[in-house]
Amino acid sequence: MNMDKSRIYILGMTLYSILTFITSCNSEEMAMNIPSNQEERTSYTASMKLNGGIQPFDEQEKTRAYTDIFTEGARLYLQFYNGTSRVDGLAIYNAETNSWTVNYYGSIAQNEESTCEVYYFENAVSYTHDHVTLAPETAVFIDTLATYLFKNNTITLTTKLKAQTGRIRWKGASGQTITYNGITCYTAYDIVNNTLDKSNVKVKQTVNSDGWTPYAYGSLTSDSQLLVYSTENENYGFSKTFETSVLANGKSGFINIPTTTSYNGWEYTSTRNLIFAANGVKFRMMFVENGTFTMGATIEQQDYADNDEYPVHIVTLTKDYHIGETEVTQELWQAVMGNNPSYNIGMQKPVEMVSWTDCQTFITKLNELTGHEFRLPTEAEWEFAARGGNQSNGYLYSGSNTIGDVAWYKDNSDGVSHDVKTKAPNELGIYDMSGNVYEWCQNCKYSYSSSPSTDPQGSDYGYDRVFRAGSFGSSANGCRVSDRYSDEETYTFKRLGLRIAK
Repeated sequence: MNMDKSRIYILGMTLYSILTFITSCNSEEMAMNIPSNQEERTSYTASMKLNGGIQPFDEQEKTRAYTDIFTEGARLYLQFYNGTSRVDGLAIYNAETNSWTVNYYGSIAQNEESTCEVYYFENAVSYTHDHVTLAPETAVFIDTLATYLFKNNTITLTTKLKAQTGRIRWKGASGQTITYNGITCYTAYDIVNNTLDKSNVKVKQTVNSDGWTPYAYGSLTSDSQLLVYSTENENYGFSKTFETSVLANGKSGFINIPTTTSYNGWEYTSTRNLIFAANGVKFRMMFVENGTFTMGATIEQQDYADNDEYPVHIVTLTKDYHIGETEVTQELWQAVMGNNPSYNIGMQKPVEMVSWTDCQTFITKLNELTGHEFRLPTEAEWEFAARGGNQSNGYLYSGSNTIGDVAWYKDNSDGVSHDVKTKAPNELGIYDMSGNVYEWCQNCKYSYSSSPSTDPQGSDYGYDRVFRAGSFGSSANGCRVSDRYSDEETYTFKRLGLRIAK
């Protein structure tokens, strides 16, 4: 009896091993035979007749016939609809026979008119079976309302392709190179997923012998500003704001290249400065290059300095940053917050009567609106920018030793704040870092150390937050670049506002 049980057990285990081995082999065979997504896509071929044309730019001529446009090997990317399913295809042109051949990957409707999307890329950079690489000099034409009739293995496609961008062309001297940004261009087309990618790109072109660059195809980015880089120094150049209609779909823009002798309405500026907008209100952030400076009561400050400005110490900021060209205006605050807490009302005046805590709320909402990461500057960042950064001339005030040139303060303000940018800027093009209103900084007030410091964040622990700049009610001494103030996070005052950093 025990022997029979043993034999049964051995036989069972043997059968189990055999079945496991067979199953394993089948699984491996199945795994090896599963094709990739591309291998699963069966290709079908048909001939194609094409009816329609391409709508020209600026509508200055009749719709261009396809026979006048396409050259050997021209490609149309097709998305056929068959009920709720979508099938992609590719049509290639044979110029010798004036005919099209279509490869498509699935079942398309037959013997009845159905809808189709058509994509044409003039001057595409490259393409594979599932991806097309595009560039600023690629013209993109699309028709999402085309129709097709598939009968007797021939597709009759009826379409009117329309430009999906505007185009821009620059006039200058033959051989002149221009580099610019501010336009959003198509960069890629995913054929299988039927998606187009866009990006805000920097474009570099050379003026041809006819005095014009090639066309670049795109649309103005949200700030509607073009930046043209200087040939002498790419950190400087020219900026100009345009109406978005200048590069509306199907429209052309023709622009003279600005030069240092002929601005043509452009502003000569640092191209590393940035312009943003929140609910339609634009504001500029000025570039501050990293550097090393002496912080505190430097020699020009010493006759007027307070104890909290000592000891002087070396500070190194290792990262570039941006800081507001002006204090945050009442216009910008209201656009973001929906209210205006200021005592001295004026949309171009700096906002005031805001606590440090209020500023944090404002910045959070601003970041949500813009998708960027703004913040208050650290005290070290604020002072470095106020001194003029690496361009500093060692002034007592921000931008001058003559306070009336750069600041609204007690002796010239009539006891009220004034519109921003109504005094001269400092060496970095930043306004009102002396006078007008005090400006909150991020950190709590702390005692200086004589030791050198790298990227100091100050203290985030304490009772009082720092604010700087002096105000329209301050004496001249109170508007010096090294002068320090502080109060509680909830403190508000009709002379206290903010300037943001990034």
